[in-house]
Amino acid sequence: MKVLNKILRITTRITTGINLFTNLIGWLLAFLTLLFNILGFWKLWHLAGFTWLFYQAITLFTLFFGIMFSFFTDTWKRRIPHLILNIIFLIISIIVAIFTVFVSSKWFIT
Repeated sequence: MKVLNKILRITTRITTGINLFTNLIGWLLAFLTLLFNILGFWKLWHLAGFTWLFYQAITLFTLFFGIMFSFFTDTWKRRIPHLILNIIFLIISIIVAIFTVFVSSKWFIT
């Protein structure tokens, strides 16, 4: 049983780290979409915007597994920090997605 608990702890840490990494890339792509829109680089804006859109599938996949594996850690003392981190990543990703769809993806007239 101790070996299983150790494997679950390691898996939870790994999935939380992967979740952070994939979310950072998604947030960077969202920022680039806004930046290229402001600067008027329309081809790069399209590229960053569509890359961000298709990358959301990967982000949602890692968010799902990050939150799911947070529940399987052996004690609540170890679950709570991972749950809080993964839920914070989810909230930030939702805010970034709403901003990107309603602001960054609109064609600015410069």
